[in-house]
Amino acid sequence: MPSSDIHVKLPASPPPQGSIAPHTTPDAATEHRIGAWTGEELNVLFQHVIHHGKTDWEHAVPGRTANQSRQQWKNSLEHQITQFIKDHKHDAHHKHGAQQ
Repeated sequence: MPSSDIHVKLPASPPPQGSIAPHTTPDAATEHRIGAWTGEELNVLFQHVIHHGKTDWEHAVPGRTANQSRQQWKNSLEHQITQFIKDHKHDAHHKHGAQQ
């Protein structure tokens, strides 16, 4: 059976103010990244949402917290994907409308 993974090249989010070094939370031994998301992390998040929906954020992206993953989806990726779809629908409408 062929893989259902969809690969989309997404730009990394712009770097935030402050440090982008790995950070260890004071109450846990788990390392969590802070700062700009890599293209690979965005693709992992995208795949997670495709396969699991908008749930189980704790396990969405290794090295990122549940809150980071949910916020990145809600504030960036979801908007970018929605805009991409709107733009392509608009382009397709004008392309097909011009041919008639």
